[in-house]
Formats: sequence, structure tokens, C-alpha cells
Amino acid sequence: MPNKAPGGWCMKLLPKKRWICIQRRIGWRNTFETAQILEVLLPKILEGIKAEQWPARLELNGNKYSNFPLLIELEPAQPVQISKAGAAPLYLTAYQTFFNQRPEARGGLFDIQTELWQNGRPAQSLVQGLPAQLKVQLKVSTGADYVMLEVPIPAGCSYFREPNGHRGVEVHREYFRHQTAIFCERLEPGRYEFVIELEPRFTGQFILNPAKAKLMYFPVFFGRTGVGKVAVE
Repeated sequence: MPNKAPGGWCMKLLPKKRWICIQRRIGWRNTFETAQILEVLLPKILEGIKAEQWPARLELNGNKYSNFPLLIELEPAQPVQISKAGAAPLYLTAYQTFFNQRPEARGGLFDIQTELWQNGRPAQSLVQGLPAQLKVQLKVSTGADYVMLEVPIPAGCSYFREPNGHRGVEVHREYFRHQTAIFCERLEPGRYEFVIELEPRFTGQFILNPAKAKLMYFPVFFGRTGVGKVAVE
């Protein structure tokens, strides 16, 4: 039988209604449709909830927080206990960073591969002074928003050209001394290619660090290549 407590039936459906609200940016077509949906949802979401019960509160390892956004750093190997109170939604992301000395290729959401080209064909080694290209092949298995590619360039190489602007799915590029960052607002499932123009300047044996594709605001979702090597003759 339906819950007879005030707001009880509403509270059972509350997670589904919140999920519908979250879809506003990608699933609601215009202002009129938005107004109609909110007119139906908001009174039901607020039904039976007192004003003091609405604000979200976070408890982390016994410490309570109510002002957001919030960034907390914890010591390594420290246990984490999290609880949430309040009817308002609260978004939480937890992650750790560490130096991986031997990173292996990783796929899934993003499968990424890199290949060096020179004189119009793939090159196992590069000739000093001749323009070359670092081609990035990206396979996206599920549509993704706000994707950033971090593509390290080989030591011994500099940029031949640094084009920017809107090109295909790209919205912006930034050229750093050690890598190129490529930004895409939306990537539909499929395959994409990105090209970075290089100039080999110094001879020797060099490491090509892993290229990575990740969600900018949820970097725990990513794909990367393994470590490569390149010779410049």
C-alpha cells in the first residue's frame, strides 16, 4: 500500500524526479517545455520537506560540512567514511593521484593510439630537420561531454606549426613545451583523428610518454596509450 506518511509516496519517487531535473541541459528542448516540467516536478519534490530539511550536509570522517563547493585533501591510506543529510542533491567525486612509473595502455570509454608520420607515411624513426606529424587516433565508445586530450611530444622535437581555432570537433588547443592539450565540447561515439605538427631538432633516443583522453570534470574516466620510444637520426 502507498505510504500514508506526509510526503511518503513523494519521497519514494524523489530520486527519479531529481534524475529528470538533472537531464535538463541535454534532454529539455526549449523554455516552454522546461517551464511545464518544472511546474509538475518542483511542487512534488518540495512536498513534505521542511525548509530546514532541504540544505545538503556532508559528514566526512566525523567532520561536518555545509558550505559548497568544497575541496578536501586526505592523507594516503586514511580510511574514508562519508554520509549525507538533507533533501537537496549533493555531488561528490573522490580520487587519488600518484606517480605511475610504468603506465600501461588502458581503454574502455576512450581507446587512444598515437603514430609518428614523416614524408607522408608512418615512421619508426624520424629524420632531423624534416617536418613530421604525431597522429592521434581516438575511439569513443559512449558519447562524452567536455573531453580533453593530453598528447606529450617527444623530447628532441619542437612544434613545426601551432594551428588553433575550431577544427572539426575541437574547440581549442594549447601548446605547451612538453605536450599539446586538445579540448572537445562533445564527442559522439565513433573514431576521430587529431594531428600535431612537429619538427625533430635533436638526434638521439627519446621516450614518448602516454597520451591520455579524459573527461575534464570527471578525470577518473579516461583512456591512455602505453609508453613509447622514438629515435631521431
